[in-house]
Amino acid sequence: MDDAHRITAVSVSTIATTPLRGSIEIDTPDSTIKFELNEDIAHSICSQLEHFLTQEPRRLTGRSAANNSAATRPDGADHHVRSCRS
Repeated sequence: MDDAHRITAVSVSTIATTPLRGSIEIDTPDSTIKFELNEDIAHSICSQLEHFLTQEPRRLTGRSAANNSAATRPDGADHHVRSCRS
């Protein structure tokens, strides 16, 4: 993922509740990108983020361990996942 942008902030806003629509803004060091969001896409993003956050840390050695941000959290804290579906 050499071409991936680093996310510095994310915000989600509701546009309408029937049908559920909103917007998601993703800030990077260079710009802010805004997307419209519907309920189906929101659940898809949520599901993928829950999967990402609940993966078991892999024990890596050498150079690849330093490049794998999913292996450990910088603060050393345990993962606490709040469900996206309340």
